[in-house]
Amino acid sequence: MILIITDQNDSSSTKVIDWLLFYDVKFLRISEADVVTIDFVDPDNDEGVDLEIRGEKYNLKNFKSIWYRRSYLNIESVLYKGMTNHTLNDAINYQLESEKNVLKEYVLKAFKKKSLNSEFDNSLNKLEVLNLCKKFDIKTPASIVTTRKDKLIEFKNKYPNIVTKNFTPGVFFKSKKVYISPITNVVTDQMIEFVSDKFYPMLFQEMIAKSFEVRTFFLNTDFYSSAIFSQNDEKTKVDFRNYNIENPNRTPPFKLPKEMEIKLGNLMKAIQLNSGSIDLIVTPQGEFIFLEVNPIGLFSQVSRPCNYNIEKKIANYLTV
Repeated sequence: MILIITDQNDSSSTKVIDWLLFYDVKFLRISEADVVTIDFVDPDNDEGVDLEIRGEKYNLKNFKSIWYRRSYLNIESVLYKGMTNHTLNDAINYQLESEKNVLKEYVLKAFKKKSLNSEFDNSLNKLEVLNLCKKFDIKTPASIVTTRKDKLIEFKNKYPNIVTKNFTPGVFFKSKKVYISPITNVVTDQMIEFVSDKFYPMLFQEMIAKSFEVRTFFLNTDFYSSAIFSQNDEKTKVDFRNYNIENPNRTPPFKLPKEMEIKLGNLMKAIQLNSGSIDLIVTPQGEFIFLEVNPIGLFSQVSRPCNYNIEKKIANYLTV
């Protein structure tokens, strides 16, 4: 059986599951809506973890593989209300939550040994990855994080074209009338003029001139890449995620140079990711500039236009 942890409505997960159904492979799909009880842990046994999910009992050895896609493992919490002293109640509940978190961390580490991606990957630090790129001779944009207007002006004087972006996944919000998602934005002199002398920490980067972009989906040791001709459209010129639905970017298949695949493979190994989406810029001079890696990145936008059938490859990876 394969354990799949993902959002209830994640369509990419469903497409992989379609292949599991085709192969007649048993699976259990759960999300944060499913409360998981940790019944038993044997620290001397790598698979000595017993769980209860939807009233059924499972041992870790029951799962041939685990795929963490989205959501989180919702371990059962206990809320203590036995004392009239609310401060003591809070102290006890804080301790119970701390105990639960230690157990959850152990279980997730046990999962990781047989898992494609992990809930731990959500805490990947973008700044640490940018710093680690130097070790593997991977070029990145000049970057700073600052709270000071004078430092921002100094950076802008050195690199006349700069952008700002989140160093976390950012805010995603969707309602019937509004959809909000994070994108990269150009920082102009006019914007800086209205910025306070001190502001919340923000990431700023040199804006690299590009011929085109590359999104590559990494799976175990393989790269599935697509060129993205975002430069031809003002709407997507700075960030291709600012999609132009009426006039989409061309996204043909692309083969990364072997040297670049080796460098990126070493980086993924160093940050302990066996899957993720990597975004690159190719400059007019043909240089590859690393932007970021998304551990739980989209793969359908590479799979579908390039006919890579990544959904089937993930299903095969989980079943082998």
